[in-house]
Amino acid sequence: MKRKCILLALLFILIFQNSLLSQDWKTLYDSSDVYWYRGQYLTSIYWLEKALPIAQNTFRKDKKDSTYLVTLYDLGLCYKYAGDFPKSEAYFKKVIQTVKRDLGGNNKDYALFLNGLADVYALQTKYYDAEQTRFQAINFEKRRDSTSLNYSVALRGLAKLYTNLGAYRKAEKYFFKSLEVLNKSNELNDLDLGSCLANIAKFYDDIGLFEKGIDYGIKAKDIFEALDPPSYSDYATVLNNLAAAYSHIKDNEKAEELNIKATNLRRKYLGENHILYGLSLHNLGSLYMSMGSYVNAEKKLLEALKIEKHSVGDRHIYYGRSLMKLAHLYKILGETKKANTLNRQGVEILKSNFGDQHPNFTTALLISINIEIALGNIDKADLIFSKLLENMTSQTDNYFPFLSETEKTKFYARIKRYFEIFNSFSVKRIDYNPSILQTVYDYQLQTKGILLNSVRKVRNTILNSEDSLTIRKYRSWEYHRNRLAKLHQSVRPNKDLLDSLENEANILEKELSAKSEDFAGVSNKKNYTWEDVRDRLQTGEAAIELIRFREYDFDSLAHFTDTIYYAALIVKPETRNQPELVLIKNGNDLENKYFENYRGAILDKQYEYESYEQYWIPLKQKLKGIKRVYLSPDGIYHQINLNTLSNGNTGKSLINETDIRIVTSTKDLLDPAIDKDLDKTAILFGNPGFEINLISRANIVKDQKLNHLKQYYSLDLERSEILEPLPGSQKEVELISSMLSDNGWKTEIFTKENALEESIKNIESPRVLHIATHGFFKENTNNKNKGMLEGNPLLNSGLMFSGAGYSIKNASSDSLLNSEIEDGILTAYEAMNLHLDNTDLVVLSACETGLGKVENGEGVYGLQRAFKVAGAKSIVMSLWKVNDKITQELMIDFYRNWSKLRNKYKAFKKAQLRIKQKYKHPYFWGAFIMTGTN
Repeated sequence: MKRKCILLALLFILIFQNSLLSQDWKTLYDSSDVYWYRGQYLTSIYWLEKALPIAQNTFRKDKKDSTYLVTLYDLGLCYKYAGDFPKSEAYFKKVIQTVKRDLGGNNKDYALFLNGLADVYALQTKYYDAEQTRFQAINFEKRRDSTSLNYSVALRGLAKLYTNLGAYRKAEKYFFKSLEVLNKSNELNDLDLGSCLANIAKFYDDIGLFEKGIDYGIKAKDIFEALDPPSYSDYATVLNNLAAAYSHIKDNEKAEELNIKATNLRRKYLGENHILYGLSLHNLGSLYMSMGSYVNAEKKLLEALKIEKHSVGDRHIYYGRSLMKLAHLYKILGETKKANTLNRQGVEILKSNFGDQHPNFTTALLISINIEIALGNIDKADLIFSKLLENMTSQTDNYFPFLSETEKTKFYARIKRYFEIFNSFSVKRIDYNPSILQTVYDYQLQTKGILLNSVRKVRNTILNSEDSLTIRKYRSWEYHRNRLAKLHQSVRPNKDLLDSLENEANILEKELSAKSEDFAGVSNKKNYTWEDVRDRLQTGEAAIELIRFREYDFDSLAHFTDTIYYAALIVKPETRNQPELVLIKNGNDLENKYFENYRGAILDKQYEYESYEQYWIPLKQKLKGIKRVYLSPDGIYHQINLNTLSNGNTGKSLINETDIRIVTSTKDLLDPAIDKDLDKTAILFGNPGFEINLISRANIVKDQKLNHLKQYYSLDLERSEILEPLPGSQKEVELISSMLSDNGWKTEIFTKENALEESIKNIESPRVLHIATHGFFKENTNNKNKGMLEGNPLLNSGLMFSGAGYSIKNASSDSLLNSEIEDGILTAYEAMNLHLDNTDLVVLSACETGLGKVENGEGVYGLQRAFKVAGAKSIVMSLWKVNDKITQELMIDFYRNWSKLRNKYKAFKKAQLRIKQKYKHPYFWGAFIMTGTN
């Protein structure tokens, strides 16, 4: 009995002692927690290290006790935020090793510990280790519970890593996989959902899709505002990120409101020494800089720098970023030496953390360039520009494959300014470094028409892949895109269906873009140079790349001015060191005063000679002995026909002096030649029955047995517009068909009621497609339907087919709205889906088919772009309204010449010269232009 009492007493003492130890750990841990939330990480570490031996002692006796693992993990976190990454790594490894050794790798928080280690690997630029550790966390949680919150968090961690690495294609994939898991989880809560949406919002903001980032940011903000109890720290982060997105779209008032709210929340709930409060001050200072409030900007940035140095040290990325921002500010204020010192420190910190290919490095390089120029170190600025352009090219190569066309457009709009700045720098630099023109030309070959080429590449690669599943997906995407066009132009759109279709189409398009990159491999990624173009030229030929750019003033503000330049880079067979430069400095006048004179004289059938002097003479001076010019236009040169310019000294038109051939890019000269004996098939449309009603068209479609998906597309044209019949166009296509048939061509004609929109959508790559009908181009649209296609210029131009007049007059009738029969109006957006991959020539024998919205470096967004995307190698189109009879003469003569000469350009020029003999003024013979290679 006595022995039993002693044993009970010893047991009581042991339990009581463990209880005291546990209590001591909790007291110490709670103390560390207080300082953690204040952002005083070193003090938090002090209390955690005191708590660690107590927790370790408890764990030795009871492996189920979690205090030791929690303490190790928190020490890893504190050292990470304090900027001591090696110690942080050591503690994360210790907790992971403990779980493996003592618990057999079985602990519900094992993935959490792995994610902590992956974070600190990434901060030390140990990216391979970070990626592998993330995958360990993902695989562990996938086996344990693929619907758990930890699994979602692990996926999100990998997505963040890829975002920081600039691997945005992978990042997006894992962000949405994380969201998918979260929505299926039984543990789903609003805090995690809001955090996930906030991460996605930040991701889209990082890649320049600001509106998309704002949409997700608002969703996250709404969730955090409804939380009970609130999570002020996370809410402040959402506000800061949302403010950044608003500042990117220049809504500074909204950005300031959100930034101030975030800053006040962090000051109130985290304290004025917390790193996150410093981050809010940095964001607010950056915003004030963009607003021109420099005194406030300096004050906020200096405060942020002080907090960052105290909290995380002077090697942390936050500290480096604030240094560079202050450097930029002092550059603006004229304190260049001070700016240079701070910027160099900041760039070195950024480079040591992320390397020199990260997207964030681009801004740092531009600031460095501006500072070096201000200091007179132009050679250094030149070298830094090389690094900047490499960074831009790397971003494009990495991001384009996973983006949809809309996203590519927005992304490239964000980065193309850097190329424009380089062009402005280069034309001022050539006296000291003439070889810089090589770089300008080479990057022009890479970037001119980059969006057009990207769309064509996706299409061509997939359709030539022989992968039936992917080709079916591509056709499905075309179907979605056609339906979208219909809904966007509908009088009464279904908003829910519109949103759903846009989402489906976007997902499909990105899958296809990524897949095409996989099919293409390395072989399609050759970057051509100016020397490749030169080596393709024959004696007496020249290639000209025209480049439009704004002047960039490298002064204190470092900004674009209102001055527009045009640079003509000229290459000839004898060119050896670098292309020749012609710099045209009166770009503003070319685009306004002189263009108005040119256009007015054409339409009024008056002769004027100033256009020749302004648009051509600067180039002509470098073209002595040149008979043929391959010219890639930009800006205003897309809107004039150079052949129509009149030489005041000789009275001759340029068409009589020089053989000018228009190409999208001089890189087109490197495309393989088309076999002239290949597939002599021609399809011709003419004289559509514009007033044929819906029932009649439905019967014709049924009779033609067109077995493809049909959609109706309504265009917002004025109901008073009357489509006059075009009997001359019927004669035109019949004569052309007869002529081609006599020369061994197989032809098919669609006229009157048979000239249906369904018919053209069903054709498959004829050698020649000739369309003689009404065309249209509208400068602006009243389309109010929001979404992917909002403001899309490809919806504002098109061609009229049978039933178009009836559709315009009855646009709001229920029978038309609900019909699956086409409306007879083929927009340029729809024309992109035509199957013209092996089509040599498309002739648009209609009014103003060459017009559209001009995008610098991309060409004209209209019918010509649409038919290029669809696959056409060359296109004939018009720049102004033309006489039906003269058009008919021109076209018939062109085909007659082509059948004899077997050269499209020579045949077309000969036809224009013959019309010119009968009708002297360019209005009659110069409306049509041919683009493409022979």
